Amino acid sequence: MSLDQYIKSFSLLRTDKNRKRWSALTTYQAPHKPFMLLSIMDLIVQGSITKNFIEPSFELLDTFNTYWNSIMPLGSKTSMAYPFPRLKTDGFWHLVPNPGYENQIDIDFSSMTKLREVCAGARMDDELFQLMCNPETREQLGAVLIKTLNDRKHNRDNFLKALRIGFYFKRVVRFINWLKIKYDNVFFSILFTRWESR
Repeated sequence: MSLDQYIKSFSLLRTDKNRKRWSALTTYQAPHKPFMLLSIMDLIVQGSITKNFIEPSFELLDTFNTYWNSIMPLGSKTSMAYPFPRLKTDGFWHLVPNPGYENQIDIDFSSMTKLREVCAGARMDDELFQLMCNPETREQLGAVLIKTLNDRKHNRDNFLKALRIGFYFKRVVRFINWLKIKYDNVFFSILFTRWESR
């Protein structure tokens, strides 16, 4: 498939569109799949994902939760166990079962424990993975995910802010932890306050 075809696929992800569950914040649809795909691109940028095999790792879970907590209302709960297997319905995501679980790979999972028990990971179309590894095409794919979730400028800016948080979140946390060790708490508090206000 071409970039244009994947852009169309990303704009038409099969998501829950129940207006009783989802507000205008995410254009009345579940944001799990876009957050999942943004998280994968995030880890590609960081160099944590280098091959076309996506594991339900703690690092991916942490990145997914960063996006969720940055965007969704306080107190909203979720699990990466929802989008990870359900992305298969979009055609470009292919689950890989653990040995002995081949007959259970098509079930929906409600917990990360069960997901990891049954599923070793997933592969996406090779063409899509290559597009995600290319900075220019990755940016286009990320932009369509954000636009799909919310096309209003105010909220789109919030999504862009979350995207930047995702890309640099772990790097900044490592830097701040280093500062805690190297400098006293007063200096650290001043510096962190300035960083937060940027």
